Amino acid sequence: MRILRSLLPPLLVALLTLSPGLAIAATAKRSFFNGAAGTLPLDPKDRAGTYFHMPQVRAIIEEMEARPLSEAEVTARLAGTDATPSNLARTRLIRATPAGYVIGFNYFTLADMRRIHAIADRDVPSLVDSYLHHARDFDRIFSRYPVKSVPRERLATAVMAGIALNWDGLDKTMAWGYRRPQLVRGPGWKYSFFAAEADPSYSEHGFIWGSSTVFGEHDNLSGTPIDFTFSSFGDPYSDPRMNFPDLFFSPLADLAPDVRAAVEAIGARDESYMGDELHGVLGPSRARSIGPMLFALRKAPQTAAALERYVEPADRAHAGAFLQLLTATDYIRRRRDGRYELIAPVLDRQDAAMLREALALHRSLLHEWLKRHYPKERVELSNLTAVRQGVPFGSLFTQIWHEYFGLATRELVHRGFIEDPYSPALRHPNSIAMVWRRSIYHFDPG
Repeated sequence: MRILRSLLPPLLVALLTLSPGLAIAATAKRSFFNGAAGTLPLDPKDRAGTYFHMPQVRAIIEEMEARPLSEAEVTARLAGTDATPSNLARTRLIRATPAGYVIGFNYFTLADMRRIHAIADRDVPSLVDSYLHHARDFDRIFSRYPVKSVPRERLATAVMAGIALNWDGLDKTMAWGYRRPQLVRGPGWKYSFFAAEADPSYSEHGFIWGSSTVFGEHDNLSGTPIDFTFSSFGDPYSDPRMNFPDLFFSPLADLAPDVRAAVEAIGARDESYMGDELHGVLGPSRARSIGPMLFALRKAPQTAAALERYVEPADRAHAGAFLQLLTATDYIRRRRDGRYELIAPVLDRQDAAMLREALALHRSLLHEWLKRHYPKERVELSNLTAVRQGVPFGSLFTQIWHEYFGLATRELVHRGFIEDPYSPALRHPNSIAMVWRRSIYHFDPG
C-alpha cells in the first residue's frame, strides 16, 4: 500500500493504494506523520487528510485528547474554515457520543508511539527469525522462478516485503480477526486514516511498508482494460520513485536526468485518467507498450527489433527510447550479445503456483506468531489514547501492523534475506519494482 505524502500529485494520491507515510502536519511543538490505508477518493472533501491538515482541526483533536467537546465547541473552533462537525464525523476524525465529540480515528500520541515501538523492538525479532529459519524453504520456492537474470533477493523483496507482509499481512490479519479497520467509504474507494506523532528518537528509514499500485480492481485504462499491474515498494522516504506506476504520472521536473531524457525521447503528453487531467507526463496509456515488452522478456531475452513490435503503433518510432527508459529504471539490461533481459520481477500466470506456495508458508509463520504475541500486546496497548476514546484496538492494529512489518522488512534486509531498496546496485535507489498479472493475486486494499 502506498505511502501518502502531501507532495504527491492529486491523481496519484487519489488512485494509488496508500499506506501510512510521511505527510507531516505540525504545530509549534508537535508534528505528526499521517496517511491512509486503502484507496482514496478523488474529491478532497471526502478525504480525512484534507481536514486534519487544518490547524483548527489539529487543535480540536489535541484538545480532545483530554476531554470530549460539545458540538457548539467544535463549531466555534472551526469558525473561518470550510469544515463543519459533520465533515469531521463523516470522515471519522471525530465521533459523537452522549458526552460530546471524541477522537474517532487511528490517532497516536508520542507516548503511544513509544510504547508501540518498544513492543515492536521486543517481539518483531522473533517474527524475523521464523522467516530466516525457513530461508532454505523460501529459496527452494523462489528457485522455481525461471528468469535467472532477476536477483533472488529482488524477487524475495517483491514477494515477501511487498505482497506477503504488506498486502497479504493486512488481508490475513483482518480475515483472522486481529484487524478490523473502520473505513470511510464511497463509490470506488474506501480507506482508514491515521496520524502518529513523530518520535525524533526512532527511525523508520528502511521500513518497506509502502507500495504504489496502478491498474487494479477499481482503476484501469479506458477502452480495453489491461490485465496486468505495476507496483513498487519502498520506505517512507522513497519519493520520488524512478519506477512504475509513479513514472506514468510524474511531471518531468520530478524525474532524474537519465529518466527524464528517456521520457522526453518517447514524448511527454497530456492525458485523462479516471476523471483527472494529466499534463506533460509519460502517461498511463504507455503501459500498453511497456507491459507487453516486459512480459515478452519474462519468456526469454529479446533483441531490440523483437521488442519493437510490442510498442503501440503510434509510438513505434520511439521504441529505442522505451528500452532506454526501462534500462534507466532497472527493469532490464542489455547483454553482451545485444539482447535485453529482465532484472525486475515480472510475475505471469505461470508463476501463480510459486506465489501460492510462498504465501502459504508465510501465512503459517505469521499466524503462529500472532497467536503467541497478539493477546499480550493487546493488553499492553489497551491504554492508547484512541482506545480510551472508544476506537477499537482492531482498527488501530492497521497502523500497529505497519510498524511491526516495517521493522521486520528492515531486519530482513540487514540479514540478507531480501534486497535493500537503497542498494548501490540500483541506478536510482529507494524502491523495488514489480509487474504482475492480476489473475495471480487478489489485491483489495483496505
